[in-house]
Amino acid sequence: MSNAFSPVLWIVALVALLVVVGGIVLVSLAFRPAVATRLLPVIRIGARLIAVAVGILWVVATLQVLFSDTVTVTIPVEPLPLDASPDGVVFTDGPTATIVSGGLDRMTAEVTGLTLGTRVTLALGILFMAGMTVVLAHVVARLAAAIRAGQPFRRDVPRAFLVAALAVFIGGGLGSLAGQLGGWLASREVLQVWGWNYSGPLSPDSLTDFGWPDAASLRLDFDSWPLFIGFALAAVGVAFHAGAVLAERAAVAERELEGLV
Repeated sequence: MSNAFSPVLWIVALVALLVVVGGIVLVSLAFRPAVATRLLPVIRIGARLIAVAVGILWVVATLQVLFSDTVTVTIPVEPLPLDASPDGVVFTDGPTATIVSGGLDRMTAEVTGLTLGTRVTLALGILFMAGMTVVLAHVVARLAAAIRAGQPFRRDVPRAFLVAALAVFIGGGLGSLAGQLGGWLASREVLQVWGWNYSGPLSPDSLTDFGWPDAASLRLDFDSWPLFIGFALAAVGVAFHAGAVLAERAAVAERELEGLV
């Protein structure tokens, strides 16, 4: 995926905002409601600013991926083994740990000549991630507004959390898969060599003998974080729904009591 957009930082920021808002709910109900009320507009504005910033980053990254001649992309490669010490080399002041086994399995490079299909796939990964982040920011802003209005358990709040959970499931899951698929397509276009000749003194079996990595085989990993965050948001939405039901029952009981008086 293009490095012009890194959704992980925005996800961390929004989760932190959700934790802060949840803490303010507890504080407003128990200790310092005046302090919490003064902080809520800041949180609401901050969430909206994050949504705007993500939207701008999405436009910039999409334009770069689709139309720029040079694209910065992280692509998977077939694992390129690393020796603990290259032949003929003795470290005089080297690392304190030693490689037992392993290799490089991805690389970040500026490339040109990507096909339109690969560019569109990379852009879709950015779109899904950006859309998910904007929805989360909207949920934070709505929750802050509801708490400031003294109605943290109104009906639209749990619905917003459930929409956010779906956004994480769909946006996070499809964004990850589209990014991986786009990276694999880019890997084939950048590294796949169909034929080559060599006239030097060595007898190489493949281009990897010269340090040229092979294009990676197609492998799509299903990240677990959309499931964890999505289920967490859904659980919070269910909790707020239960709170909304209790608040409505309390309001009905209060009106009936006033009618009796």
